[in-house]
Amino acid sequence: MKNTDKAKPIRAKRFVGEMGKETFLSKITELINRIDILCKDVRFSEAFKEWRGEVNSLLCFAFGDESAQVADFANVHYWSGFAFSGQPDSDFDDQFRSGLQSARAVLLTIQKEVATYF
Repeated sequence: MKNTDKAKPIRAKRFVGEMGKETFLSKITELINRIDILCKDVRFSEAFKEWRGEVNSLLCFAFGDESAQVADFANVHYWSGFAFSGQPDSDFDDQFRSGLQSARAVLLTIQKEVATYF
């Protein structure tokens, strides 16, 4: 019988296994902890871009490019996609920080998933 599950849990276990559960958990914890610093930084700073790339790379390596985990992180938005004349910068700052909190929630879920099931 073919496995048609899009998240491919068997494949994910192999990739996390290659990296090692403890290494993965250490790396994702460090990336989660950096969110507090990013919340205080300028929107879309170089540090943010680097962090986002590191998270994406870790998730792609651990779970595969087409995994649910990669898709969940990619679906986090750091701004609403629209603006109106006279909108204060604080609105954009709030949207950016809200996106970072959403990213934190996604990463904490993945962290718990690996700690519990792998």
